[in-house]
Amino acid sequence: MPGRKCIPCSHASRLDIDSKMVAGVSDRAIAGQYQISKSSVSRHRGHIRQAIEQAETDVSSRLVARLQKLEETAGELLQEARDDADKRTAIAALLAGVKCLEALSRILETKQIEERVRTLEEALAHEQVTIQ
Repeated sequence: MPGRKCIPCSHASRLDIDSKMVAGVSDRAIAGQYQISKSSVSRHRGHIRQAIEQAETDVSSRLVARLQKLEETAGELLQEARDDADKRTAIAALLAGVKCLEALSRILETKQIEERVRTLEEALAHEQVTIQ
């Protein structure tokens, strides 16, 4: 039904419900403990997934921005070291820049893998619905 409220989302113990769901407690056990239907708990899983994905995206975006700023600073230090003919500082700045770029690369690779897994999970869920 459109406009229907998610019972676990509006429940006074939502944080406890969410924590139990993330911890792997069964939908049936959660439903029994909080006097809500098992189907409500099952539908609520999608809301938790969305919240977790959004939180991960926010954290990842902030991390990427910080790494980009650090890489930019390393580039500035490298230029200053070159201007001063300071090879040791130039090498240190280069290494710092490389480490930032490696970290950015791992984050982007992880995001790509997570997106592929999510696509496969959605396809699998669709196939399970089709088979049943």
